[in-house]
Amino acid sequence: MEVITWQPEYDIGIQEIDEQHKKLVALINDLYSAIVRKSNQEELAKVIEAVVDYTKVHFAIEECLLRMFEYDEYTLHKRGHDLFVEKISSIDQRFRAGDTSVSMELFCLLRDWLIQHIQEKDTQYAPVLLKRGAKKSWL
Repeated sequence: MEVITWQPEYDIGIQEIDEQHKKLVALINDLYSAIVRKSNQEELAKVIEAVVDYTKVHFAIEECLLRMFEYDEYTLHKRGHDLFVEKISSIDQRFRAGDTSVSMELFCLLRDWLIQHIQEKDTQYAPVLLKRGAKKSWL
């Protein structure tokens, strides 16, 4: 079940990051599907773990690119990532402690944050990185 549909305006113009954002959207949709299907705790745990882990991987790669191309707002951007990871990790811990109701809380947080972050923050760094030598596509 697709709740978030990728739109062309979400692309920032750096293929690797755009593909990772699409993967995050797919994982968020997977989480929603698991919630709607009323999946058991074990199934939900797998989906939540995949979302949390992939978010951390994506942030690490994005932050690496920001450092490589000496993005001036790196520290501020990273701080936003760190705060978000704290939030989703806290929800994940509550889930693992037995509070399965937080799965919808996590979904809503991810849904609302991701697109806003892409459109407000990631679109700011993309032109800077491209101007400094980042490639639109490494493939």
